Amino acid sequence: MSLATMALRICTVLALFGRTDAGDRVADSEIRALDDEVEGGVGVAVYVDEMSATGGLADFGAGEGSAQLVVEILATTRGPDSSLGVPQTGSGLELAIDLVEHQVRRALLDETVVWSRLWRQLTLKQGTYKFERGANKANGVRLAGREISMTCGLLADPPIGAPLPIFWTDFLAALAVEPLFAEVYDKIVAVVTGEPLASWRQDQAAQALTANAVREIGVTPPFETIDDEAPETSEIEIVADD
Repeated sequence: MSLATMALRICTVLALFGRTDAGDRVADSEIRALDDEVEGGVGVAVYVDEMSATGGLADFGAGEGSAQLVVEILATTRGPDSSLGVPQTGSGLELAIDLVEHQVRRALLDETVVWSRLWRQLTLKQGTYKFERGANKANGVRLAGREISMTCGLLADPPIGAPLPIFWTDFLAALAVEPLFAEVYDKIVAVVTGEPLASWRQDQAAQALTANAVREIGVTPPFETIDDEAPETSEIEIVADD
C-alpha cells in the first residue's frame, strides 16, 4: 500500500464520522468482525482491500495507482438498547442499511466538509462500483450487512525530499486538529514530509535512478560532497596575450 491509501482511509473515516446513522461507530481497518463491535444499531468499517499500478520503478516509488476502497455497513438488533429506529426485523435491518448507504454517498460528496473535499481531491477518478449484501441470524440476534466497494485512482505519494504538494499540506493541516488521530499525528507528519534533499537527489528519487545513472546524465555535483547543491554555471572569457 502507499501513503495515498493511508490518506484515503483517513479521509473516508473522518468524512463519515458522525455524519450517518452510525454516529461515531466508524472504524478504520477494523481487524475483528464488525458484527462483534456493534452492540445494537449500525456500524461502519472502512478499509482498502487492494491496490494496483502499472509502470516502472519510478511509478512504484511514487505509490501512484488505483485502490479498492471498501465501506462495510452492519446493522444488528443485538442488545436491549438497539438504536436502529426501524422495526427489528429482516426488512427493518435492510431499510436501516439502505438509509446509511445513502448517507455515506452524500457525506463523501459534501463540499461543505473539509474531509469530503480532501477525499474528492485525493480520488482523481472513481471507477467500478460494487454493492454486496449479507445477512445472518444467530442466538436470536439478527444481522444484516452491505459492502460498498469502489475502485479509486489516487494521487501519487508526496515527492521524496521536496516541498509537499498542496493536497498533502492541506491534509496534514486538517489532521492536526483531529483528536481521533492525535496519537499518531507526529509520526504521520514525519513520514509524509521526510528529510529535505538536494535538488539532484530529488530528481534521482523521482526517477528511481541508480548512482551510476545520475553520474552518466551529469546531474551529480563534481565537487566537495555529493550532498551539496550544484552551483549555478557561469561563463568566463579567456584572453590570450599577443
